[in-house]
Amino acid sequence: MTPPLRVLLVDDHAAVRAALRRILEQAGHLVCGEGGACSEVLELCAGTRPDVVLLDLRLLDGACIQTARALRARWPALRLVLVTAATDDEAALALALSGAAGLVLKQPAGLAAALAGVLAATADAGVRTGGAPAAVSAIGGRLSDLAADPHGPLTPLERQVLGHVLAGHTDGQIATAAHLSREAVADVLRRLLAVLGPSGQGAAA
Repeated sequence: MTPPLRVLLVDDHAAVRAALRRILEQAGHLVCGEGGACSEVLELCAGTRPDVVLLDLRLLDGACIQTARALRARWPALRLVLVTAATDDEAALALALSGAAGLVLKQPAGLAAALAGVLAATADAGVRTGGAPAAVSAIGGRLSDLAADPHGPLTPLERQVLGHVLAGHTDGQIATAAHLSREAVADVLRRLLAVLGPSGQGAAA
């Protein structure tokens, strides 16, 4: 049984937060705070000190992957779980680039079981997906191939940064290893998202 966890919910739909709260409280966890925008997350974390953050991938004010990476950089022990209704490929890409510990798809059937499985895995410092394990594995393989391909769509610097991201390094660690400023790392990550995201072709099969 997963030990009780302090959980911060971040989703811009109150009904989704209510459903997640109900599932979490029934499982014995404490919802220590709620928010609805990326711009609130860092302040909420500082004020509530959660063990786990459940972060909606498609918040209206965007920048969720960057927010996730900022959380990991500031609180390395914090466990982050993405909760999303995105397509399998998009969700898997977000998991790979954000450094999150887990992923749960917003599917009415099996949501409670998927969430319980992800939280159990994060409690053991594992990585678990609820709803898209095949997509996660496929995207991870394609991203690794891109990071190693000198003839692919990425520049040498983008490939270097992507390799660090896939190794689980924070922005600060990447900046040190690549001899870049944090701002430069953030700029490369934005370019990677443009190439690899839904409108780009870099992570396409």
